[in-house]
Amino acid sequence: THTGSVIQASLQHAMLSNDLVMLSQMLHAIVGEANLERVSIVDMNGRVWLSSGPVQGAEPARPVQGDPLCRACHTQAEDVRPAATLPYCEISGQTLLTIRPIPNDPACYGCHGAGPRTLGLLKIATPLDGLKSQLTSAFWKDTLSAVIIFLLLVGLVMPTLSRLVVQPVVALARNVQAMGAGNLDLPAVPS
Repeated sequence: THTGSVIQASLQHAMLSNDLVMLSQMLHAIVGEANLERVSIVDMNGRVWLSSGPVQGAEPARPVQGDPLCRACHTQAEDVRPAATLPYCEISGQTLLTIRPIPNDPACYGCHGAGPRTLGLLKIATPLDGLKSQLTSAFWKDTLSAVIIFLLLVGLVMPTLSRLVVQPVVALARNVQAMGAGNLDLPAVPS
C-alpha cells in the first residue's frame, strides 16, 4: 500500500497535465525500479486506461462485482462503503494485487467535474517470489540480531545484578547469620 501511495503521488502531475507519454514512461520506470510485475490505471467502467504492460485477458471489460477485488466496496450499501482512499490487497497465485482508488480531488474537477468520488483505480501487481526471499533474508538477519542483543544484554546485566544485588544480599545474610551466632559488633548493612 505504501508503494501504491508513492506511485499515485508520482503520477499525479502527469495525470493533471494529461500527458500520456509522461504517464507511460513513468509507469514503465516505476515497474522497473520497484521490481513490480505491472501497474495499470483502470477507469470506473473497468477499462484499462493505461498499463505498464500488455493488457491481458484477466482484465474485465466491465467490473464484475462478484470479483473479490470489487467485493470490498460493492457488497455494502453506498453510504457505508469504505472511503475512496482505502486500498485493497489480495494475493492471487504468486502475485500480490493492490487496488488503490484514484479520488476525484478538486484539482481534477477541470476535466472530470465534481460529481464522481472516484475517477478510477490504480492496480499494482507485485510478484511474491522476490518478496518471500526478502522476508526470509530479513527473518534470519533479525533473528541473528536478536540473539546477539540478547547475549550482550545478558553479558552486561548479569555482572551488574551480581555486583549490585546478589553480593550485598549474600553479605547481609552472612552478617545476619554471624549476629545470630552472637557476634553483635558487625554492621547490619554491610559496606
